[in-house]
Amino acid sequence: MNEYTYIIFDHNGRRLGKIEFGVRNSVPSAKEIKEAIKDGFPNGTTYKLLVPISVCINQ
Repeated sequence: MNEYTYIIFDHNGRRLGKIEFGVRNSVPSAKEIKEAIKDGFPNGTTYKLLVPISVCINQ
């Protein structure tokens, strides 16, 4: 089980906040991420997921 945290940036690259999904068995789905962004950042109009080439998971 892993914790999943997504960092939210504005279009200028400035950090706005983060969304935490806590400890789970699976990666959050795109639908779950979209809903969390809408709930946490209601003034946001668009979003884009940036996926890093290498991911470090602390276990």
